[in-house]
Amino acid sequence: MNVKKTRTNLLRVIIDDLFQHYRLSLLLLLFIIISAFLILNTTQATRLFISEQERLLLERDVLENEFRNLILEENVLADHKRIEREVINKLNMQNVNSKTETIVIVKNKSLAK
Repeated sequence: MNVKKTRTNLLRVIIDDLFQHYRLSLLLLLFIIISAFLILNTTQATRLFISEQERLLLERDVLENEFRNLILEENVLADHKRIEREVINKLNMQNVNSKTETIVIVKNKSLAK
C-alpha cells in the first residue's frame, strides 16, 4: 500500500468549506460588520451636531444678553429728561415761552401762483 502523504493547507480548507457551505452566513456577517461601521459613523456625526448645537445655543444666549443691554441703553439715552438736560447744558437752549417766542411767516410768491 502506497499512501501518498499530501500536505494540505488548513486555512485553505477552512475557507473553502466556509464558501461552499456557509455563503449565506458569511454574507450576513459581512452585512453586520458594514452596519456596525455605519452605526459608528452615524453616532460620531450625531455627536458633532450636538456639540455644534450647544455652541450655537451659547452664542444665542450671549447675543440675547447683548440685545437686552442695548435696549436698556437705548431707553436710558432716549429719556426725555436726559435729552432736555443735555440740550440745556451743551447747546445753551431753553424752553420757549409765549413772551420770547417769535413767529416768522414767509410768503413765497411761487407757491401763490
